[in-house]
Amino acid sequence: MPLTYSRAQTALDRALDRFQLILPYHMVQTAKKRGAKDIFEILPAVDFQKFFDLYWNSFFKLHFSGVVTTCPAFVTPDQDPGKRKIYVKDDGVTKPNTLDHEVIHYLQHPNFYPKFYEVAGHNPFILEGVTEYFTRELDSEVAKERVLDKKYQPNFLQVESWTKADASRRDAMVAYCFQGEKVDMTTISGVAMPVGM
Repeated sequence: MPLTYSRAQTALDRALDRFQLILPYHMVQTAKKRGAKDIFEILPAVDFQKFFDLYWNSFFKLHFSGVVTTCPAFVTPDQDPGKRKIYVKDDGVTKPNTLDHEVIHYLQHPNFYPKFYEVAGHNPFILEGVTEYFTRELDSEVAKERVLDKKYQPNFLQVESWTKADASRRDAMVAYCFQGEKVDMTTISGVAMPVGM
């Protein structure tokens, strides 16, 4: 299935349907008003790479322990989620379910994304695990595809294990992810709480 703005709108609609009662009202309204055609930039690989390099060098590289030369998609780390953009590489390899994962990042409260990247260490691993956890909640077909592709599987499993140990943790994780309410996640191996939280 190709990467299209129609499929991107489906990803956005799924996420808003699933989490709109949890998300801040202004975030829901902004996302609905902007729509997928304004939020997403689906670009050929060469054009995508220019934006990736720009954001890698100005933000992600400063907070990430590894070297990443490219990725299938990313969300700009704007503090105001309403100003964020989702860049997607249309290279014939990036799968449509990537759009669902990136929409979760787009909707995250700035205390969670990009803050967990800024804290660095093990936190980006957990950020991706939480994002994947909620991505798989959006749609059973998306969840199956993500499992088959092993997308963020170790990250997901660590977060899933943490939530299964105490059922109230899922709701707490939702509040942190989408509302910015501090939750003690230090019992997830290696997580440091963001400074000032």
